[in-house]
Amino acid sequence: MATSKRLSPFEEARQAFLTPDGKPRGVVDGRYALEVINKLERRIKNHNDLIIMQRASR
Repeated sequence: MATSKRLSPFEEARQAFLTPDGKPRGVVDGRYALEVINKLERRIKNHNDLIIMQRASR
């Protein structure tokens, strides 16, 4: 059984807009772009909140 590695938020966003060889995927719908950006922002905020909570508990 293959295990999948969770991608960093930046890698996930990069893959959403670029093909595996690094070329742009072409025209991206504005709603899709906004959805990817919002997801990236949420993951970064969640990660930062986790770091803050870990530091506070030390």
